[in-house]
Formats: sequence, C-alpha cells, structure tokens
Amino acid sequence: MVDTLDTEAVLGTSLLSYDGIRMGTIGRVFAAESDVDQPVLVAVPFRGRRRSGKPSLWKIVPLEGSQADLKSGSVTVPYSAETVWSAPEFSLTPTHVAGDVARAVEKHYSISHGPSSIAPDFIERIDLEGEVEPHIETPASGSDVFEDDSPASHWCRAAQIVGIGVQLSGHSEVLEEWEEDRQVLQVPRVEPLASAVTGDDVESVCRIIEIPNAISRGGFASQEEERVSSLQLWREVKSNDRDIAQQAAATLICMSLLSSSEIVRIAAAANLAWIPNPYTPEVVEELARGCRSKAPSVRYLAADALHKLRPNHQALQVLVDKEQQGREVNPLPEYETLPHTSTIVHGTWAQRGAWWYPGSEFFEFLKTNVSSDLFHNIDKLYSWEGRWKRGSRTKASRELLTWARGNEIDYLDTVFAHSHGVNVALTAALLPDDALETKLLVAMHPARVRRSEQEWNLIFKNIGGVLAVRSRFDLVVLMDRAVRMFPPDSDKVYRFTIPVWFSHSPATKKQAWEASDNRLVHVTRQRRNMAENLFRQGATRPVSPDEAGPNPDREGQGAQRDELAGMEGQAGDSE
Repeated sequence: MVDTLDTEAVLGTSLLSYDGIRMGTIGRVFAAESDVDQPVLVAVPFRGRRRSGKPSLWKIVPLEGSQADLKSGSVTVPYSAETVWSAPEFSLTPTHVAGDVARAVEKHYSISHGPSSIAPDFIERIDLEGEVEPHIETPASGSDVFEDDSPASHWCRAAQIVGIGVQLSGHSEVLEEWEEDRQVLQVPRVEPLASAVTGDDVESVCRIIEIPNAISRGGFASQEEERVSSLQLWREVKSNDRDIAQQAAATLICMSLLSSSEIVRIAAAANLAWIPNPYTPEVVEELARGCRSKAPSVRYLAADALHKLRPNHQALQVLVDKEQQGREVNPLPEYETLPHTSTIVHGTWAQRGAWWYPGSEFFEFLKTNVSSDLFHNIDKLYSWEGRWKRGSRTKASRELLTWARGNEIDYLDTVFAHSHGVNVALTAALLPDDALETKLLVAMHPARVRRSEQEWNLIFKNIGGVLAVRSRFDLVVLMDRAVRMFPPDSDKVYRFTIPVWFSHSPATKKQAWEASDNRLVHVTRQRRNMAENLFRQGATRPVSPDEAGPNPDREGQGAQRDELAGMEGQAGDSE
C-alpha cells in the first residue's frame, strides 16, 4: 500500500497504469497537501526529451491505491484523466490540478529542497531504454570528448569526470596505476580540494568563466549548452589560467549531475559521494536510479557509491535479494561429484544477475570451450549476497569453502571470479582452519583489498596461478579509489588486458573471449597448464623464464607494450 511505500526506493522505477500504459520513470515522490488533513502522495515521472526545442511533458500522478513491485522496478497506479495531471511545466497550473495542489508542487521544488532539486527532473534527458555499454577500443581524448553527443563520447566524458574526481577527493595515487591510460585520455592534473564544495563556489566559477549556472537555473537549456559549458569548465581545469582549477573541476562534476547522459550523471553522482557538497539528496536519488540501469557498469558505479552514502537503501536490497525469475536457464543434468571442479564466483551486486548462471551464453561458452568441468548443478550452485563490504566478502569466503567441502570437492581446478568475487576466492585460500586450494584463479576485473606480504605468501601456497584480466581505465575500479591489486613481482600472476575502455564487464561476455581467434581462451588454457606445475609449490619458490614457458600474450605482439598485456586489474574496498 502507498502508506508503506519507501519513497526513496521507488525513484527510478517505471510508472505503469493498471492497463499497462507506461507513463515514464519516477523522478520525484512527495506529499502535496490539497487538504491540510489529507496530504496526497504524488509521483512525478520524467518522460524524456522532446525535439525542436519544445518543453518536456510532465505528469503528476497520485500514488493512492498504487502497487509497487520493487524487484521488477515498477509501480502500478490507477489511470484516468481525473487522476493523472499533465502540464508542460510546473510554473503553469495543470488543467486537472486544483490551484493549491499546484502551488504545493511549486513550493516543493523551489523551496523545500532548493533550486538544485529541480534539475534531475526538468532537464531534457535521453531515453536510455535498452541501451548497452558501447564497445570502445579507440576513445576520444582531451577536449575532443565534447565534440559530439554520441554514446561513446558520453562514456569518454564520464572518464574525464572520474579521473578528475579521483584527484579532487585526494586519491591521486590511484591514477599512478593507470598512468598510460590517463595520458592517452589527456585527463587533466588537479590538486585535491581543501574544503567542501558550496553553491557559492559554483556560482563564482560560472560568473568568472561566463557560463550559465545550470544548477541555479534548474538545468541546461539544451544539450548544446551542456556541451559548451562542460568544455569551458574542462579547459579551465586543464589550463588553470585563472588559478581556479579545483573550483572549476568541482563545478564540472556538480553540473554534470544535470547531464542528458546517464553515464555522465552517474559518474558525477558517484564522485560526489566522496566529496562534501550540498547536493546529497539529489546525489542519492540519481544513484538510486542508476541501480536500475540496463548497463552493468552503470549499476556497479551507482550501487557502490549509494552504499557509501546509504548502505541500507532499498534500491541496494533489490540487487542482493535472491531471485531466479527472468533467468533463462537451460535444463541441465545433475552434476556428477568429482574430486575437483571449476566454478564462477560473481562480484558485488550480481546476486540477481544472469551472466554467471548455468544456461547463460557466457556460462555455456566457458563450459564448452574453457572448462568442461564447470559446476552446473543449479540446486547446489554457489553464490553470495554481493554486498560492498568486507564482512560480506569474508562470510562469502567461508561459505565457498563450506560449499566445496559439502560437494566433496578436494580442490578447485579453475575459478572464474569477477570484481570483489576475486577477493572472496583469495580469502578462501588463506582461511586459517581449512584453506581452499585452487589450481588457477581467473580474476576478471579484480577488485582491490589491501593484503600483507605474509597473506600473499599463504595465498600463493594454495593457488597455483592467477590470470588477471582487466579492461582499460575501468571506471568502476577507479571510482573505488583502487591501488595495485596483486604483488608486482609475483611469478604466479599473469596480466592480460582486454582492449576495451571504461567497462567493468567485458570479461564476463563471450565476445571478449572469442576476440582475436579465441586468444583469451588459449591464454587461460596455457596458464592453467603452467599452474599445474606450480600448484602446491608455495609462493616463495622462484620460477625461471624457461620453466614458465613462453608468454602467450606477447606472441605476435611486438608492437604492443607490456602495459597492455600487463596493467593491473584493481578495484577498491569499502573499508
């Protein structure tokens, strides 16, 4: 019922009528008092942009009698001309809304949350229904990222915001591990902020460089204004001609909350989770929407940052609840118990995902082409809750060991782990009572946890080898303020970089494994063969180049430097 509805939880959900008509996506929920004693809880959905400079159409929808299905991300409401109120702008009284209700709406937007509260709803937004992450192998760099409004350019802009924001929050050392990528992208250098961002700072910067203050105006007038303003702010950060680089960088991030691009808005909101600022309510709302994005990397960015601000937010709970509905699972025979097997360990916020599940395209590809012993008994499948915190991962590591012993598995042949799932597998290898042994750990976009030299020695006694697979300038990893993942001088670690920029999920798709004549498949097989010889031989034993054999990721790659085949995969930790 509406009186138990968590208003934060429904932000970003689809608004449906009882007969299935989609009315948009909920951008605001609040009480409008048409009667002092009977406040009306209403939702304001945004409908996307209209062309030819026409104002966006907005609706005010009472939620009385609504039904919320937060797992599917939708709220169903009664629908009729009398209950759905429309208007081009809230400055005009809607036809079907009493004047006092309209005034309550205006008051909420102009006073209750401040002028910046208007922005997430009144900006012209791009409808991202069905959008996927662009496959970018040659990114735009520097000021070129502002030249057009293509999806690839938006992701390149987001990369600039992430690179700048990491420095503003005082984590410049993170970029040291991505220095070559930073140089390719021409991300400006900037010093950390000395104090919190304020609305006056934003106003001052806009006045100095003579651009509209989109926050105080309630949004950019057009995508062209957004592009030009962002470019001017970026150039100010790059040149620092007027000694306001830090303030200009902070203004660029704050105003990017109003972007027409989802990935730019989420990159800005996720950075503002690390930087004190006056826009926390807007940041939380944007991140809640991002948790329902169709792009995996956007969901990871949004969920990690939202957990930092609101760890108990219902939008996060939906991501960790077990739910098999919607997964296309092929019927599979019961798995025959073997002394060893291979398995997949998903990362954060992937509990309800499908890529790691038996019957998925990626799972079936691995089973057919890489590890025929991939565990696929659905009733006994391993998974963990996937929360972004150390305690959750430690519990998951113990559960992984219990799962293996319960299935009479002596050791794991190959573990395909993603993001913080890598840390679940690593911690399981150093549990004091009964460490889990693994021949080869395929660490896909691995997430960083600080470990001592002693811990690494214990890990490498129980793991024969690690294949660390990463993408370039992984936005999720960078946003986590991550530093180096694996010891740089370990002979058991081999690094492989997929030539795809920004995404946190290429290694979980079969296309990356099929690329270049199944190169990643061949590398995995070779590293597993080499790990066979190193299995149980300890971490301190030196391995000569002759023993290790040829480097499979350098064959025929004379022009490709080791950074491409060797830059660390890494992601941060919540503690």
